[in-house]
Amino acid sequence: EFLAYIAFTRARHVLGGCYTRAAAAGRPRRPSPLIARLRRLFPALAETTPPQPAGVRAAAAAAPPPAPAPPLPPALVRRLYPEPRYCSVSQLETFARCPFAHFAAYGLDLRPRVEARLDRPATGLLLHEALYRVGRELARQRIAWKDLVEAEGEALARAQVEALVREKALPTVHASYFARVVARAVNLLVTHARAGAFVPVALEAAFGPHGPWQPLELEAGDGPAYLVGRIDRVEAARAGNTWYVRVIDYKTGRGAGELPGAPGEEFQLALYLAAARANAREWLPGEGEAVPAGFFTLPVVEPSLLARRPLEPGEAQQARQRQLRLQGRLVGEEEVIRLMAGERVEERLPLSLKRDGTLGPPARLLSREQMEDLLARARERAGELAAAVYRGEIEAKPLRWGGATACRTCPFPAVCRRERGQ
Repeated sequence: EFLAYIAFTRARHVLGGCYTRAAAAGRPRRPSPLIARLRRLFPALAETTPPQPAGVRAAAAAAPPPAPAPPLPPALVRRLYPEPRYCSVSQLETFARCPFAHFAAYGLDLRPRVEARLDRPATGLLLHEALYRVGRELARQRIAWKDLVEAEGEALARAQVEALVREKALPTVHASYFARVVARAVNLLVTHARAGAFVPVALEAAFGPHGPWQPLELEAGDGPAYLVGRIDRVEAARAGNTWYVRVIDYKTGRGAGELPGAPGEEFQLALYLAAARANAREWLPGEGEAVPAGFFTLPVVEPSLLARRPLEPGEAQQARQRQLRLQGRLVGEEEVIRLMAGERVEERLPLSLKRDGTLGPPARLLSREQMEDLLARARERAGELAAAVYRGEIEAKPLRWGGATACRTCPFPAVCRRERGQ
C-alpha cells in the first residue's frame, strides 16, 4: 500500500498505468487490485489498448528455435562432478525434468533465496525428524512398536515435537498441530505392527559415503555411478529362511501432481527398496535371504473429509482410515499379505476385496518376478540418467506432456531465459 501510494503521488504532469490482459501462454490474467481502485476513483478514465507493431507476432512465430546447448567438455564435467560419481534420486529426477535445471542446481550450485518461513518442505523435514526421534526413543527404551499404548504414543509424539519446536525457535502455535499429526502417524505405525509381522530394522537409513550403508551402484555409461539417499523406514518379516523387506516413505504433503513421463514416487521407492535389499547384511538379524516384498508411502497429514451428508462418528473414522492407508505396490503372495496385514487387509493396505473374492486392484499386486523386474528397470533408468549427467548434457529441454511443462515448478526461469510454458 505504501509503495503504491508513493508510485501514484510522485508524477508532476502525467500519470500512466498499464497491465497485461493475458499470460505468455494465452491464458487471461486478472489485473492488479490497484486498477479497480483507479476505475472507482476516476469513472471517466479512458483505457486504451496500444496497437502491436505490424509483423511482430509473425516474426516471433517465424523465429528459429534457439540452438541446443552443446555438452560440457569432459574436463569440465570431471571438475563439476568429481570422482567418485555420487548422485541422489532427487538429482536424477531433476535432470529428467530438465537437464539445464539440473546443471543450475547441481553443477553451478545455484539456490533460490531462502525465506524465513515454515513452508511445506520445512514442515516435512520437521515431521520426519519427529517420527525418527519417536522411533529412536522406543528403541532406547526397548519398547516394541506393537506394545506401545495409544496414550503413551501421543505423549511421546508431543514431547518430541515440543523439543523440536524449541530447538528450531518456531512459533509454539504450530506445536499442537504437529503433535497431533505425528501422534496420528505413530498410532498408524502401531496398528500396522499389531496387525502384521513386519518390524522396523532401520529408521532414517542413510546409504552412501556419510551413512552406515553402502551406496547403490549404477551402470552409467563409461563407468559406475553411486546412488545415495536416506530411507525413512525399512521393515522386515521372517518366514522360514526368508526375510521379506519393505520400505516406507513418509508423505507429509499433498503435491500438485507429478508430470506424466517424469520419474516419480514409484521410481524413488523402487530404488530405495533395491538399496535396502543390497545392504541386507547390514540389517538382517540372522541368516537367510532378503526378498523384496513392497514399497509404500505413509500419509503423515491431517485427513480432510468431503461428504454429501453428515457422517456418523463410525463412518467418519472409517473414511479417515481409508485416507491414511499405506499406498504403494507389493508382492501379491498370500504369505506376504498375511505378514503385512493379518486379517485386516482392506484397512491396512491399498487393496479391496472384489465380488469374486479376489483382491485388487491388480496394478498394486505383483509377482516376485514382476517386482524384481520393476526394481531392475528403475535401476537401469537411474543409470541412464546418470550417464547423461556425466556426458555433460545441459540443454534447456523441459519435459512436456500435453499442456503441462516442467517449467511450472522450476526455480531458475531467470537463468535459462525461457518463458514459462513456452
